[in-house]
Amino acid sequence: MSPHTAGMQFAIDYYGIDRVMYGTDYPCWDPATALKLIDEIGLSKADQEKLFYSNARRILGLRDPAKATVKQAAREPAPA
Repeated sequence: MSPHTAGMQFAIDYYGIDRVMYGTDYPCWDPATALKLIDEIGLSKADQEKLFYSNARRILGLRDPAKATVKQAAREPAPA
């Protein structure tokens, strides 16, 4: 994460939107500021999806969490 729109735009232009993902140095600087700066770049909704979600899933090999079935939910204890 870069604290400057020019740095973020450079990374996207140089590496391509398919190779860049959102990260943070929190608490070194506020994530709200990072999100504001990303918004200033003017990425399309599709590119925002890649930056915030799908690139990390693909690059890191992440999967969606498994959905609990009715049987699994019945076995789990109720929250206290």
